Amino acid sequence: MIKLTEKNILQTKNPSIIALSTASAVSVTGLAFISPVILLIKDHYNVSSNEVQLTITIYLIAICISQVFWGPLSDLIGRRIVLIMGASLFSLGGILASFNLAFEFFIFFRFLQGIGAAACLSMPRVMLTESYGVKKAAAKMSTLLASMAIFPILSAAFGGLIGENYGWQVNFLTLFIFGSLVFLLNLIHSPETIRDKKKYLTLRATFIDFRYLFKQSSFLYFAGVSSIQAAFFFSMAGFMPYQFERLGASPTEFGLWFL
Repeated sequence: MIKLTEKNILQTKNPSIIALSTASAVSVTGLAFISPVILLIKDHYNVSSNEVQLTITIYLIAICISQVFWGPLSDLIGRRIVLIMGASLFSLGGILASFNLAFEFFIFFRFLQGIGAAACLSMPRVMLTESYGVKKAAAKMSTLLASMAIFPILSAAFGGLIGENYGWQVNFLTLFIFGSLVFLLNLIHSPETIRDKKKYLTLRATFIDFRYLFKQSSFLYFAGVSSIQAAFFFSMAGFMPYQFERLGASPTEFGLWFL
């Protein structure tokens, strides 16, 4: 009779769909919740429109770059720990950004948030596939995609309302709470899903993997199509606050129209 160790039990337990869905919504929530108050941040720091746009731009750059490194790192140390680290960084960036520090520090904390959001964005999908197999995971993936559609819509509405009535700093405190919730949910309900971790990781092997990936026409096609949708959404979140300001709309009104 085989004696089950704690490690064996964790590997046979599937992660919570709710926990992974909440984690996958971190990246878009971190953008949509801040977009309505970007002009409040601009007035607070007395910076130009181009400078305050770094609040969004640096966040997206961090997400883009970090995913390239989070993936290979998760092969080495595990998916669960990367996801938990990402939620921790997102929460840390949120609480630090709420302090009235210099604008340069604020942008750095926003970059830190983006690094954490990248891990929360990339890990849930691969954890689903490893836990349920390709066919079952495809069915459960709809829950993840739904969360990535619902959370930003609600975030824009509540983000404008909270920022206008309580100050934009409270928006970042709310992101800290949200990130902490993601951390706790996945700490408790998301076991490790990778079966065989790599013993070591080399930069050469990573680039070989990426070169193989970019030779796959199906990957390039689907990545291109999904990128168009993401580009429209992120572009809208960047320029719409200014357009609504020209129309005389408040952050609350912008959030509600976004909803």
